Amino acid sequence: TLFSEMQLAAVDLDMIYGAYRAVLPGLPAARFYQTPGYQVLAARIWYHPTPDGVSDTEHQGEAFWRWYFEQCKKSDFLMGRAYDQRRGRFRASFKFLLGEDVFLKVLNGEYS
Repeated sequence: TLFSEMQLAAVDLDMIYGAYRAVLPGLPAARFYQTPGYQVLAARIWYHPTPDGVSDTEHQGEAFWRWYFEQCKKSDFLMGRAYDQRRGRFRASFKFLLGEDVFLKVLNGEYS
């Protein structure tokens, strides 16, 4: 993987999932999020560099994760408030919101 076992172990999935449930209680629950797959997904954001390219601890605090999920909450598409003729209604899941492409789109305002 891209991360060492020590780096993956440092990712606080319980805190991240707690922020997800607190901010987005209407989205689907994730029953088995304490798995290596979720750890890798979360680690991509946890260790993602800031816009100036410097890696710091900004993405490792609960305030950041609550802010991130608040940004997701503003999106009609992610929250299932938008209807697409071809695909119907979509609601994001915890796993979907941890995707690196989704993360960057949220940061860039592409889901607003």
